[in-house]
Amino acid sequence: MAPASALFLNIPLEISQRDDLTPAEKITFGCLMMHSLNKWECWPGQETIARELCLSTATVKRSLKKLSGIGLIGVIRKQRRPATYVILSRKSTPSDTRS
Repeated sequence: MAPASALFLNIPLEISQRDDLTPAEKITFGCLMMHSLNKWECWPGQETIARELCLSTATVKRSLKKLSGIGLIGVIRKQRRPATYVILSRKSTPSDTRS
């Protein structure tokens, strides 16, 4: 994996322009996209997301709950393992916006 300084969040325009999402929810979505590497699913722990975004774990939990509740992500929970997050909003991905 590349050093942290070389990584960046790619937040789709459709997400960044939504008025119903807080900044924390928008960057949480971007963090999940970063971890998914265009495979549409990933499994970072909530503590990992919180550390990477400089947010509290409680804020990350609320953000994930909201993103799931409005259908932007799906959450697959497994015992004793981090949840798998599935990106359901597939519009405005880097490969879709470039022709």
